[in-house]
Amino acid sequence: MSEESMSKIASIFDLETLARKRLPTVLFDYIQGGSEQQLTVQRNLDDMRALALRQHSLRNVARRDTVTTMGGDPARIPLAVGPTGLAGLAWPNGECEAARAAAAFGVPY
Repeated sequence: MSEESMSKIASIFDLETLARKRLPTVLFDYIQGGSEQQLTVQRNLDDMRALALRQHSLRNVARRDTVTTMGGDPARIPLAVGPTGLAGLAWPNGECEAARAAAAFGVPY
């Protein structure tokens, strides 16, 4: 991904737009879509749209710590990456690369 593309990413929806441009249509549709009535897809979108950051001005952030434990494993941030199946369709060795990236960043896979 080019540096110019990366500078335009402000939300998960920006990533979706970039993926639509980069992937073959049939592959994008498979990854982006859902099954039957696509209820889970709609609920996930609703949840993402409901997220909001609360700004806090003039707070000392010099000693912020995001380290936590998830399922007994240490995590650098409260996030885990899970296998999604067929990630290799979107990127060569996709599942292996996702696991490597998670390990490099210090989050569970």
